[in-house]
Amino acid sequence: MRQCLTSTIVVFALTTPSLAVDTELYWMVSRYGSSPDEVRRANLGGAEIEILQQLGGGGRQVRGITVDPRNNCYYWTDRGRNTISRAVGTDPPEILVDEGLAEPEAIKLDLGQNKMYWTDAATNKIQRANLDGTDVEDLVTEGLDVPRGLALDVAENAMYWVDRDTPHLMRADLDGSNVQVVASGTHCAWGMTMDPDSGLLYIADCDGIKRASTDGSLFELIVPQGGTKTSIDVDPKNGYLYWGHLTEHKLFRAALDGGEAETVITERIGSLLGLAVLPEPSTLALLALGGLLANRRRR
Repeated sequence: MRQCLTSTIVVFALTTPSLAVDTELYWMVSRYGSSPDEVRRANLGGAEIEILQQLGGGGRQVRGITVDPRNNCYYWTDRGRNTISRAVGTDPPEILVDEGLAEPEAIKLDLGQNKMYWTDAATNKIQRANLDGTDVEDLVTEGLDVPRGLALDVAENAMYWVDRDTPHLMRADLDGSNVQVVASGTHCAWGMTMDPDSGLLYIADCDGIKRASTDGSLFELIVPQGGTKTSIDVDPKNGYLYWGHLTEHKLFRAALDGGEAETVITERIGSLLGLAVLPEPSTLALLALGGLLANRRRR
């Protein structure tokens, strides 16, 4: 079985053969009953769909997904079995965390520090661990109410999140300190991401897609759309944001500044939950460099 490397990142090591740049969209399909949950990927137009994992049926509920192309793997949460796992391509998954979880949801990576962060909607916590699952830490344990969306800004030593059952966009330092309310106005929020180029946050909730600045001075609805949205991610190179729709069983995209939603995948694909866009090489370098510089400032 191929190994997912977790050594210190070299900024110029940008791509790997198994995560090709023409298959840049990763998502989770969750089903109930006997049908297996799946990890899939495709190109950014929704074509050339490939099934990477079939995870078995009977109540599994895969949720968040994130991609680490330089270390040759992808990570996901499973709130049916309360695990965090990773895999390389179609290889069998490696379970990293299987204790202390109740309903793990969003998952994000700080590659500069070899850390993964996640929310747990049942324990109402934000936690982190090393990329191999060791050294699990509780970061935020108070004031959360079904936390789902999560975004990291490692260059600014900050993380942001949204709860399903509160209307607030929240912020804290990466160690969980200095918790603050950034803005209010979310409605049963689920997915969240950050555009690394603009530094703006995008939130998927029951009103549609919202955009916010990290200081709260900007908070606006840019894509009105009813129903429950799930995960969301951005493609800064081409100027798109992508999100899943729970009740319509579709994957949509729109311009980063909003406008009309375009259907990317039209088949009924089950409950589309986790979603991740494979970053471009230039974005990968900036993220890695930002993490390294932030670490220097924190020392």
